[in-house]
Amino acid sequence: MGYPNTLMVTAQSDHPAEAYQFLAFLHEGFPSWADEYALAHASLNWSAGYADLDFAKDPLIAPLVEAMNYSQNRPFAPQYEQFRQGYFCPGLQALVLGETTPEAAAAEFVEAFNKLHGTH
Repeated sequence: MGYPNTLMVTAQSDHPAEAYQFLAFLHEGFPSWADEYALAHASLNWSAGYADLDFAKDPLIAPLVEAMNYSQNRPFAPQYEQFRQGYFCPGLQALVLGETTPEAAAAEFVEAFNKLHGTH
């Protein structure tokens, strides 16, 4: 399973078109600004061509880069998308806005996940 670091525009954005334009700018060129950011933080960006950078050839990183060729993004559970859209994304937004605590958000995530999967 692979899951890239992602940036997104939330429904609460006052300027979604500009935000999308900024995200497109971050990923233009090679290495992109997003690639440079990942390099500065010693993480994988999972973008096209990233495996060609010297960082990705490091012996400690190379196995992870090789796994990128075989990994895929997919929900880890059939109801994942329902969980993500209905609970997870709104919960993260509430955290960012200071409307909830990490502990309360985590408890809500567990409860929602269990409810969706019939383990509640």
